[in-house]
Amino acid sequence: MFASPARAPAPRDRLRAALNQPLRAEPALRRESVTELLDLSTLGGRWFESGDGPGYVVESVYEAGHCHGRIPLHRALAIDPARLAGQVRDPRLGETEPRDFLYVDTETTGLGGAGTMVFLAGAARFEGAALHLRQFLLPGPQYENGLLGGISRELAGARALVSYNGKSFDVPALESRYILSRQKPTLRALPHLDLLHPNRRLFKGVIESHRLPIVERELLGFEREDDCPSAEVPGAVLPLPAQRRPDPHSPRAPPQRLGHPLARRPRRPSRRGLR
Repeated sequence: MFASPARAPAPRDRLRAALNQPLRAEPALRRESVTELLDLSTLGGRWFESGDGPGYVVESVYEAGHCHGRIPLHRALAIDPARLAGQVRDPRLGETEPRDFLYVDTETTGLGGAGTMVFLAGAARFEGAALHLRQFLLPGPQYENGLLGGISRELAGARALVSYNGKSFDVPALESRYILSRQKPTLRALPHLDLLHPNRRLFKGVIESHRLPIVERELLGFEREDDCPSAEVPGAVLPLPAQRRPDPHSPRAPPQRLGHPLARRPRRPSRRGLR
């Protein structure tokens, strides 16, 4: 009279069904050479191989006489780190030299959280009298270990960090990516001069805002042109097209240069010359 309810499959049947599922596709083989990866030559950079995987870097060199606004870069080499040590309450900074500083900056896909990725990380240091800037770009999530490996190389030769709001933003963002990649972050092992904090103390009431573009304009005499606000950078750069020969006329083609961070990086050392 009544239909008997359907009998639930036995655990053994469920296990057998699971084992009979079609196999997943084989993982992609690692390429033998980074030259076989995406063609991003329009950005002016190059692929490199790190111990953690391939990465992409854009390199620039600024001579000592290069001026950012009215301040030449060479003035950053004349500062006394011992005088700056009190600003960060870390006496280790006084034991360094200006050439030991690594200037760092990042651009991320969001303001924080486990899902926020660093898609552009800048590292600059003086080599001789010239400032060498390296920007590590993330063409896709699969290249994150290469980006982190490139930053690790830069950190290995540094004795101090310099940033603008890096203690609250850039360093935590990089640390979280290292941890999620099962790597040990080393950024907090270095003394860190975050220029935002002494800027607030020294120029309180002198300038209208402590945002970096305002500081540059008021203290350095530098006015940004065609600058992309940080909040809009992810949309301007990502996603990079996964094609081997990008069409520069395509609406999704990568930018011809990394203008926003390239313009930003030299400002850090030049500000130092004001002290």
